[in-house]
Amino acid sequence: MVDQKSCLIVGCGDIGTRLAKLMFSKGFKVWGVRRNTDLLPSDINPVTSDIASERTFLNWPVCDYVVYSVAASERSDEGYRQAYVKGLANLLSWMEKTKQNTRRLLYVSSSRVYHQQEDEWVTEASETLPTGLGLRLLEAEQLLNSTDIPTTAVRFSGIYGPGREYLLKQVRAGYGIVGANDPYTNRIHQDDCAGILAYLIEQDSLGVQLAECYNGVDNHPAKLSEVTSWLATQLNTIPTLPLSRSTGSSKRCSNQRLLDLGYQFKYPDYKAGYQEIINKMT
Repeated sequence: MVDQKSCLIVGCGDIGTRLAKLMFSKGFKVWGVRRNTDLLPSDINPVTSDIASERTFLNWPVCDYVVYSVAASERSDEGYRQAYVKGLANLLSWMEKTKQNTRRLLYVSSSRVYHQQEDEWVTEASETLPTGLGLRLLEAEQLLNSTDIPTTAVRFSGIYGPGREYLLKQVRAGYGIVGANDPYTNRIHQDDCAGILAYLIEQDSLGVQLAECYNGVDNHPAKLSEVTSWLATQLNTIPTLPLSRSTGSSKRCSNQRLLDLGYQFKYPDYKAGYQEIINKMT
């Protein structure tokens, strides 16, 4: 009889819960860690904990795979330090003290670690000299180098989907005019976030050698004006107001390493992902 593989998802919010459901469907035994486990589906084993403050981890299971997918409680340096740096350090300390035979730790990071902003293509090998909150994300990634546990970071960018419809709602309300600063944007549907993480676990369990880092973005970086114009057409609206939020960053993140590994996107570009959301709105 084949032993049932197990997965511990630390930070079982939206993406973590989607991943948990995928792993459960693949026959994994799944535990989900979050502060309020009442929100977890019944097929996920709950672990109530605050990773940034709790150090005992007495009720935490030892699993084949661990996924660290937390969200900061606030968009501040201290909020990011608590969630990403301190939380991950606590987790690594516990894993090392318990001498777990974890096959791999997956860390959910962000394209914020890239500093490029002149429309450059960036790959996982590109230089990372972030400023602001990106510094904490990179600091957390660097913690992975201090452990003997095999690790992989996944740098997501522009996560959207049901419940993450900020840009769509902006355009629908008449916003959408983009000024002279028309940056390239990178996106990933939340279902593909979970899909990528599940695929990496699956490949590792099959003995495939994983890289230390992957860019988690879809196939089509696009100018912000291109995206808003397309959304306006689909929504039958004419933007008359400037977007209320824009970014000074403009880069094109390559997902070629992920494609070479064999991952097939459920939503390969923003049109595929947003069209489904729009269809359900009408």
